Amino acid sequence: MLINQGVFTEREIHSRYNTKLEQYITSLEIEAGTFCDLVKTRILPAAIGYQQQLLGVVKEMNEVKDIISETGQSFEKEMLQQVASRIGELHSGCKAIREAVEKAEDIDDLPKKAKYFADNVVDLLADVRQAADDLEGMVPDDLWPLPKYSEMLFVM
Repeated sequence: MLINQGVFTEREIHSRYNTKLEQYITSLEIEAGTFCDLVKTRILPAAIGYQQQLLGVVKEMNEVKDIISETGQSFEKEMLQQVASRIGELHSGCKAIREAVEKAEDIDDLPKKAKYFADNVVDLLADVRQAADDLEGMVPDDLWPLPKYSEMLFVM
């Protein structure tokens, strides 16, 4: 339609299409890199610190298990396992994201590269973000290094 109306030439339309693909790819590359940097430098250290606290509690409870009921002990162990599981998911997820972005660098065709990002990187980001969101709900506020969703909703 834009070509028929004389607004753009076919070459201009193609150029705009390629520009939009490049913007999409670059945006996802930046998002993936920034997300994994935040995970590595902020989220994982906080989660590992909390994991160490939980481990200390579980060890103490094992030492005084005659005083503490099994119900209390299993809760802390369960929390420790959940935190450890999410830490593992974040670590392996960011590794997979970085590998996917590196693999995309070998693709020269812009439409194929954009499709690869849409089919692979976007889904990985969503999956790994879920593990980060889960940890946000587990790690105490004083240890969490980023604003939590609940804080952002009620900031005045």
